Amino acid sequence: MLTDGPRGDPARRTHTLMHPVAVQSGAYLVHGYFHARPGAEPLASARWRKPMIPLTDASIEYGLGGVPHLATSRTIVVNRDLADWMRLVGEHELRDTRWPVPVR
Repeated sequence: MLTDGPRGDPARRTHTLMHPVAVQSGAYLVHGYFHARPGAEPLASARWRKPMIPLTDASIEYGLGGVPHLATSRTIVVNRDLADWMRLVGEHELRDTRWPVPVR
């Protein structure tokens, strides 16, 4: 059976707020929304979570053979332990991921 909504038990979901972030990991730059509980400082809460952190409405930029590439996805999972840095960004710094962007 296919569904369009979120998976899992609705009773187990936690309300979160979305925070636009950028994460640099080696040659990869990822932009997306990090979800944190209301009242929590987003970057601090990222440190106490498990290392694999999902970012929603995300994009990933990287170079391959000197050619820049960009891909978008509803979710990109980053490994916090391998990230060089993670920072909050402005909404204007996020790519519009509602429309697929082909990888060049």
